Amino acid sequence: MKNKTKDNKLYSLKWTKSWTLVFLSVIASFVAWLMIIDYENPVIEDTFYAVKIDYLASEDLNKRNLYAETTLDATVDITISGRRNTVIEQKAEDFSAEVDLSKVKYGQNNLPIKVKSNNKEIEIKQLSRTELEIDVDHLLSRVFSLELFADGKLEEPYYLFSASSKPASINIKGAQQKLDKISRVFALYPISDKKQSFFETSEIYIVDADGDFVEGIELSDEQAKIDVKIGTSKELKVEQNIAAFDDDDYRITDFNLSKDSVKLKGLVESLQNLRKVKTKEIVLAEQIGEQIVDVELDLPDSTELAAKTVIKAKAKVDRFETQQFEINASEIELKNLDSDFSAIIPVEELTVALRALSLDFDKNVNQAQFYIDLDGLDIGRHSLPIQLEALEGFQLASPYEIEVIIEE
Repeated sequence: MKNKTKDNKLYSLKWTKSWTLVFLSVIASFVAWLMIIDYENPVIEDTFYAVKIDYLASEDLNKRNLYAETTLDATVDITISGRRNTVIEQKAEDFSAEVDLSKVKYGQNNLPIKVKSNNKEIEIKQLSRTELEIDVDHLLSRVFSLELFADGKLEEPYYLFSASSKPASINIKGAQQKLDKISRVFALYPISDKKQSFFETSEIYIVDADGDFVEGIELSDEQAKIDVKIGTSKELKVEQNIAAFDDDDYRITDFNLSKDSVKLKGLVESLQNLRKVKTKEIVLAEQIGEQIVDVELDLPDSTELAAKTVIKAKAKVDRFETQQFEINASEIELKNLDSDFSAIIPVEELTVALRALSLDFDKNVNQAQFYIDLDGLDIGRHSLPIQLEALEGFQLASPYEIEVIIEE
């Protein structure tokens, strides 16, 4: 009988040796395969330069009233590792570089750069930088008045009447440090050879105390519409405007102004069609005699006197009066009596009233002559009007009739 125990040991030994050989063969084959792979498709490195960094939550900075002083345009160089066949297929777009701004605060912030690859077989080996330094300032808004400056020179007699703009002020938003630097906000407009008012759309400039432009700020308006008014001067005649007297018996017997013309300056459009300028209403007192009063001009809109000018009015005022006179009938001339007749006035004296300016009574009343017109009358008694010979400034205060007897 065979020894089964010995046979079993022999079988077990053979089986163990067989599997060991198989295992070693597999390992050898794998190593050989790796050697072949490593030879045909080795692990290599490559670098992608200037990969753009994305800034997460950058749009939220404004909401938090913060401003990134550091320009958000940094890039990073990324060195990767992987099998050659995989690496050579990679492009810069296959990588993402991000910096999270959601937790930045006022001042200096050192933020990590996070880089990811779309391919899991790619290993990020090295970055040209691992973090970014971001300086953050407070974001403020301030309103600045817009200054306007003329560029050029006007020819005589033209001058700059006024200049205004829309808008008149600018709201500027930016970092506190930048706003603190602003010294002047202004716009320019050309005036050389201008002879009429005009509009000009001009760029708005922001400069610091040294005259350097302040950049990196946001303006409510990039341009301003400037309304430029051009002025000129012109000599004009003065036209008097005298107020009427309340009492109709008063009269102005002499009147003159100390100046018959004045020089005005003002808006071109206001002066170009003017030929004269009126005085404001000149009010004279209701009293007899000479009067001197100050005169004001009724200046058109957007005009003024080119120089300080004093105008005075000198006037003589008189008043109509009525005075009664006793005249002898023999002093009345009987005109146009038929040569075959004679005529008599049956009264010796009569009273008449004359109307004239008071000063004329003093000078000319003795020159008054009266007459009765007998033209075409026949014999008989006639009631006829007394008439006054033409005497400047005098008239009968009322009609008078007197009886005249015509005889043969």
